Amino acid sequence: MNKTAMQRLPVRTALASAMLLAFSGGATAFEFELEDGGQGSWNNTISFGANWRMTRPNAGLYSQPDGARLGLTDGRRGSGGSATDSGNLNYEKGDVINAPLQLLSDFAISKGDLGAFVRVKAWYDVAMENKDRPYGNASNSYAKGEPLSDSGQPDLLKYSGIALLDAYVHNTFDVGTPLQVRLGNQVVNWGESLFVQGINQLNPVNLPALRKPGTEVKEALLPVWSIDANIALGGGASLEGFYQFKWEHSLVDSCGGYYSLTEFAVTTNANPGLGCSSVATALYPGQKLDTPTLLQRGLYFPLTEGKDGSNSGQFGFALRLPIEAIDSEWGLYGMRINSRTPFISANTGTWGPVITNPASPPQIRALRTLVNPVPAQQAALGALGVRSAAAFWEYPDDINIFGTTLSTNIAGWSVGAEFGYTNNQPVQVNGNDILYSATAGVGPMAVRTRTATALGYGTYVAGYDRFHKSQLQINTVKILPAMLGATQGQFIAEVAGQYATNTNDLAESQGLRYGRAFIFGLGSSPNTIAFPTGDTCNPANPLWNPQRDGCNNDGYATKTAWGYRLKASLDYTGAFDTSFTLTPSVFWSHDVRGYSVDSQFIEDRMILGLGLRADYQKKYLIDLGYTAFLDKAKYDPFKDRDYLSLAFSATF
Repeated sequence: MNKTAMQRLPVRTALASAMLLAFSGGATAFEFELEDGGQGSWNNTISFGANWRMTRPNAGLYSQPDGARLGLTDGRRGSGGSATDSGNLNYEKGDVINAPLQLLSDFAISKGDLGAFVRVKAWYDVAMENKDRPYGNASNSYAKGEPLSDSGQPDLLKYSGIALLDAYVHNTFDVGTPLQVRLGNQVVNWGESLFVQGINQLNPVNLPALRKPGTEVKEALLPVWSIDANIALGGGASLEGFYQFKWEHSLVDSCGGYYSLTEFAVTTNANPGLGCSSVATALYPGQKLDTPTLLQRGLYFPLTEGKDGSNSGQFGFALRLPIEAIDSEWGLYGMRINSRTPFISANTGTWGPVITNPASPPQIRALRTLVNPVPAQQAALGALGVRSAAAFWEYPDDINIFGTTLSTNIAGWSVGAEFGYTNNQPVQVNGNDILYSATAGVGPMAVRTRTATALGYGTYVAGYDRFHKSQLQINTVKILPAMLGATQGQFIAEVAGQYATNTNDLAESQGLRYGRAFIFGLGSSPNTIAFPTGDTCNPANPLWNPQRDGCNNDGYATKTAWGYRLKASLDYTGAFDTSFTLTPSVFWSHDVRGYSVDSQFIEDRMILGLGLRADYQKKYLIDLGYTAFLDKAKYDPFKDRDYLSLAFSATF
């Protein structure tokens, strides 16, 4: 048994033991009293589930050479616009995506107003640890027919592990009025949003966890070390403030995972070699070579050390005022945070003093075939001072968020409204535009990249610009009366829209493009000077993009975007004369128009979710669900990712 397997065995054994205890029938939540009058509780939720892919990979979402590596030719010939597709090719229709066995343990203790809370998570993904995958990933050297490797991934994205989540103390002080204080690793929720993220950006998000079977909502937001204080002002009003002592980032899928939008790890800790944390992206010259071959030949952008967000300067205030005349609450919010989401930027390379010297022989100067060299040229010409360009992930600081909310009840409907304004919102420049400007010197980013390259080796090339973003959203929740044989039901709806403007007038005048997934390749542009018309849809263009939608100058972030979300469910208590409560549900998401700067809206994207939950005395749960990504949106990178999920859980 190797060292890694030995380290993970205790996690697997502990989870298995907890599973047997949970389903033994005699397990209950453990509550206890202390001699000094204090009390405590220990609650555990054990779950096991699996997701299965229900549609085969869309040929437009993987490249021809990468597909050919798996024998996908003829009718399944790939036409993706880049080599960022292992997350698609590792899962064929019917394959299990993941199968996590998980324990979530909450421990609370209190005496009067003083207390403490701790949450621990342990997990072992049976499928990701053991199932062979057809394509592989960078961390297992693209070994076909072997399990993927999680090397280079953040701890919470490892296939197994134990993690401390929440850990804080709390107390209420009498300062003439109640003052509630919490200190430690915690989650703070602000705002009125339900489905669409608004001003509630205080905590990073664990996106991969949201898509796994058996995940609880409380796992979605990651705690941050902070202090939060809330003081009553009288008349039902309150003032709350927080200060975060440590910066944390959101988690995203990468490196061969089912929902990967990047081929390699999103990390600021670069490592040497060709693993997931050493490469930013492979090049894609002529659509002729698969990803492993590109890496072996040095045709890639290496990943260098990135820039984490600052641990200081994150704080906020919230003022909440009741409006008794209309049974409402009005809220005012202001905060400053450092980005939770990553942005990719670059440092320029150099061709060295010999090749760039105008006095050098023509055959020497002709060695400069790209605007910036890549590892292949550095390996061959390093003795002449050639050094590769590199990319890195960064998390920009100083994002200011302001907002106002209103919550009320109208004719039995709970209604919430929120308006948020974000100053200095970073927005990612299209990744392909960065890549092609740095190598071929073409596209909307060409001027920015060429200017930086002229300044010398290691010059910073920002891969993002700052925007001003406004967002309005309105939602409602309604408890439905008995109908269709159900004891009650619930209906939830939310509509939201965004408006964003670029603060960089120069970037605006140069026609820079933002957003759009990397798999769609290089879009046509008047700045694509390698071909007279800039038409990357034309096969005669040396920079031809075979992705039929991606070759168009479309799908990039727009000034306006909007969409809506709906969810309805019915509760059948005592179904079929048993102690079970059955809850069928339906979810509908529709991004109606535009492409938002934060990727929450992708025009024409439609998602249908069907679910059935069986709840036995609020202790045992069985969840069955099907999620369909309707193939309507041209630029939805997940439009072929339908999946079926089944999960069992027990609380004890």
